[in-house]
Parts: sequence; C-alpha cells; structure tokens
Amino acid sequence: MENSIPFIEKAKAEGNNRFFSVLGTLLLVVGAFLAGQLPLAVAIELILLQKGIPTENFEAALQAPETYGIDPRVVFAGYVMSFAAAALALAAGIRWFHKRRLSNFWEGAGPDWRRLGLDGLILLALLGGIDALFWLSGAVSYSMQARPEEALVTLGLAVVLVPIQAGLEELLFRGYLLQLFCLGFKKFLPAALLSSVLFSLLHTANPEVAAYGWYWALPAYFLFGFLACVLVYLDGNLRTAILFHTVNNIYGFAIVSYPNSAMPVPALFHMEEMNMAMTLVGMPLILLVFILIVRKGHGWDLKTLLQMVRK
Repeated sequence: MENSIPFIEKAKAEGNNRFFSVLGTLLLVVGAFLAGQLPLAVAIELILLQKGIPTENFEAALQAPETYGIDPRVVFAGYVMSFAAAALALAAGIRWFHKRRLSNFWEGAGPDWRRLGLDGLILLALLGGIDALFWLSGAVSYSMQARPEEALVTLGLAVVLVPIQAGLEELLFRGYLLQLFCLGFKKFLPAALLSSVLFSLLHTANPEVAAYGWYWALPAYFLFGFLACVLVYLDGNLRTAILFHTVNNIYGFAIVSYPNSAMPVPALFHMEEMNMAMTLVGMPLILLVFILIVRKGHGWDLKTLLQMVRK
C-alpha cells in the first residue's frame, strides 16, 4: 500500500493486528464506556429518589435534567467520565493486545501549540461566520439563552471536558479503526468511508436522530466523520482532526446550541430551529475555507487529495 500517513505506516511495522487483538481492544473499550456511565446513573437515581420522583423518569431526567432541578452541565460532566474510561481502555488495548505505542497516532515533531491555537481561533471564527450568515439571511432565528457569566462557566467546563469526548472519538474512529481499515483495504478512501459509516451509526441513539430523522442526522454525522478523515490524510496524524472536532463541539456546547442537542446545556445563544439542509452545506464549506486558510502554514499540498481518491 502506497500511503504517506505516518501512523498507518507505523502500524504495519510495529506490534500485531490479529483478529483477537482487535476484538479484545474493542470489548475493553465498550466495557469501560458502559462502566463509566454507572456513576452518573447512580447519581441521577439518588437525586430522583431524594426528590420523591419515580425512577421511571430516569431517561427524561437525562434528556431534560433542568426540569428535575439538575444542572445539565453536571450531567454532561458525568457523561464524559464514560469517554475518559473508554479512552484509557483504548490506550490499554493498543498497548496490551497490539503491543504498540499510542504515540504512533501522532508521529513526527511535537505539537505546535501556537499553530493549534491559531487554527482553533480560525475554526471558531468560521463557525460564528456561518451562523451569522444564517441569521442575516433570515433562514434561522437565534436568541440569547444564558447570561454571559453563566455562559462563561459553561465555556470553562467545555474547554476542560470536550477534548476528552472529542479526543476519544477521533482516536477510536480516525485513529485506531481508520488505521486498521487502511491496512485491510490497502486504500485510504474505502477505509475512510467505512470509518465514517461506523461513526454515524454510533450516534443513532442521539436525540437529533429522533428529532430530525435518520435521513438527515446520520448523513450529517457521516459527513463530519469523513471531513475529519480528510484532515487526517492532509496532516498525516490526528492533531488537526482532534482540534476540528473539539472546537466544533465546544462551539455547540457553550456558544451556540441547537434544539434537541445531545449536549443540552445553557449556551450563550440558542438556534431556534435546526436547518439540516443548510448544515450539510455549511459543514464542508467551513472545512474547505479552513483548509485554504491554513494550508501554507501546515505545508499541505492539496493535490494529495486527488491521490486519496486514487490510492
């Protein structure tokens, strides 16, 4: 396989990728994720019992915690514990079962924090810009949801917790699984497509799917996953993909939330209705503009995207 992605090349030379190594790692990740949800589940049950509310309302309390006097930010913090547990399990599986180092997912020079910070600000500006265009065009209505000081608390929480959630998803889907699929297919494009399909299926339980229909929500998740794969191909590692995912989720968590979000917390602004068609157009537009802005700083050659299709 002719492929210039360092962490994929590293997987061919280091450790093993036998079936039982993959199975053991994935079982470890799933088990840790489920176990990580137990503290939040127990806490919600105890709060409901303390308030004299039937525990049959457990699911409703998770979806709308403020209705039951529970701060949704606390619920999100508890939920992120499952991602932290799964991330540790994935790292352990890669080390124990595959006999590989986790660092091979970002081989090369250490992170350029100045570049990452600048890229993050550019992504935030583009996300805000697309919402501004939606608002100015009258296609979408927005309202202020939280007081600035309350939104600032949410933002601080997001900066700490969202990288754990986004980092685990990127490490699993654009790192571990994409790596294995590339080794199996011997080509990047089918591996990226399969990784993105699995990423979208992971989100079928999210409230957005029930609210907007699977035919809108799942393609949006698939597109997000595939765009992150494009960043991996250009960058040769997971750094920019993790940044893209993290900034996107922080923005939706603390700055502009939307109806039926999987993260229903008090953001600064709230989108009154979700236009999924515009979202499917806006997402690749944001990434395209981002790539054009930062490509020289990263040394990306956009011609390699044609190679991604051919390889």
